[in-house]
Amino acid sequence: MTRRRPDRVDPAFVDVPPEILARNLDVTVVADLMFVNGLPFLVTVSRNITLITVSYMPSHTAANLRKGLMQVVTVYRRLGLTVTTAMVDGQFDPLRGTIGTVDLNFTAAAEHAPEIEQCIWMIKERVHVQRSRLQFSRLP
Repeated sequence: MTRRRPDRVDPAFVDVPPEILARNLDVTVVADLMFVNGLPFLVTVSRNITLITVSYMPSHTAANLRKGLMQVVTVYRRLGLTVTTAMVDGQFDPLRGTIGTVDLNFTAAAEHAPEIEQCIWMIKERVHVQRSRLQFSRLP
């Protein structure tokens, strides 16, 4: 018996309910870099909404970090939300004053934002679980 080709999945877009938009017009985003096998990924999570974004960064230069943060701001703008503050650590120090209307709030040297640290830990844990469920002993 041959396998039947599965039906194509079409994405269904749902509008954000107006009650949520009204309560969360101004958004605070927490951002950090996550490294997987030496590859940098920009991870952001918003306070209150808890929308998580992950994007690959070819390198963690100031230009790429700025571009990545602006892409995140654009995602929120498309949803009708405004990013007012971005909580970042010292890796984003070269960006002081270059993100337009977004206020960059830098953590102290030994301080971390717990939301983003927990988010990165959760992402890595979920990927590890999914990888361990694969039937391959080695990834192709």
